[in-house]
Amino acid sequence: MLDLQALRVLLTGVARAEATVPYQGVIKALHIPAPAMQTLTQGLEILQWQDAMLERPPLAAVVVQKKQPYPRPGFFQAAQALQVYQGPLEGAEAQMWHQDQLEQLWHAVAETPL
Repeated sequence: MLDLQALRVLLTGVARAEATVPYQGVIKALHIPAPAMQTLTQGLEILQWQDAMLERPPLAAVVVQKKQPYPRPGFFQAAQALQVYQGPLEGAEAQMWHQDQLEQLWHAVAETPL
């Protein structure tokens, strides 16, 4: 079972640095055992749900692909399911929405703890 508090603390630190982290970086930092990606994505979806319920930018936005500066399609699918995003799962519109969420998150963590 993934320690969601540890995940939130790690990602908050990344957000406070106005940075992003690849999925594999989170897996290594938290020593998530196999099936690591599945466990991590489930944890990220829970954080997205928590943040959406509190009307906060998604902390999960700081977790991105290794070769692309934005999350996997599952991030956008979860956002659609939470009705906070209505666009496509990939492409320019998704990337622009993600960047906007990152900027809102970076501003929010500078002002208050998450």
